[in-house]
Amino acid sequence: MKPKKPKLILYPYREYISIDKHDPLKFYYFPIVKTLYRERLLRCLAQCRGGNSILEVGFGSGLTFPNLNQMYKRIVGIEKNNTGNISRIKQIFQEKGINLYLSSGDLLSLPFSANLFDTVLVISVLEHLYPKNQYNAFREIHRVLKPGGQLIYGVPIENAFMTFMFALLGTRINLFHFSDQDIIINAARKIFNQVQSTNINLLGIKGFSIYQVVHCEK
Repeated sequence: MKPKKPKLILYPYREYISIDKHDPLKFYYFPIVKTLYRERLLRCLAQCRGGNSILEVGFGSGLTFPNLNQMYKRIVGIEKNNTGNISRIKQIFQEKGINLYLSSGDLLSLPFSANLFDTVLVISVLEHLYPKNQYNAFREIHRVLKPGGQLIYGVPIENAFMTFMFALLGTRINLFHFSDQDIIINAARKIFNQVQSTNINLLGIKGFSIYQVVHCEK
């Protein structure tokens, strides 16, 4: 059965802090493109089952936290970029009654014990890893998941159309994206036995896929 998409809980733009200059926060509020950016969050959140604990790798400005707070008792996040803003981001959500456990960390060497999380959420992070590092990333995620736990990840789909769309937004994706969706999912299948993917299509038109959401079970 297709997961039911939740209602996305977003605060006004000025209430967030970008983790760094490459944070796509502004695109979640731009006319037209905001629909596409919000949809990828909704698709990933819809796959999250809830439970005691979730780890979000690369939480950025924390756009998922209000929704996750309704689904999990403990929200843990790690961020590799501009870690100086982590305490400020944490404070923003604490003032709204959302307790978080945020720290700096590296996906290739997660600072957590084994079998700890019900869910690991990784949105628009894996494409920034080189192909040689994908296997180690999934191995680390698998290690920290509880037996029966789930990994939800999302990545943009690499094709000529998407390259053009990113260029319109002022981004040369070849400078930031080093692994495409096929490299990534093939690495996932080497670690996880159950791997299911769905694509987000522009205007619902098949063949104009822009984003892939993948659900993996330990």
